[in-house]
Amino acid sequence: MSEEVHEEITIVDKSESERINLIQQLEDEGKKAVFRIIDSMLNKVQRFL
Repeated sequence: MSEEVHEEITIVDKSESERINLIQQLEDEGKKAVFRIIDSMLNKVQRFL
């Protein structure tokens, strides 16, 4: 009887991590602007929950 070996595989959406890397390369003002936009969108979503 043959033994099967199961290996855990993690799938990562590289487009998200690439976007984060690009944000990290921005100057401070650019980073602040991006995070203000994200915070604003998250606050809008929380109001509807």
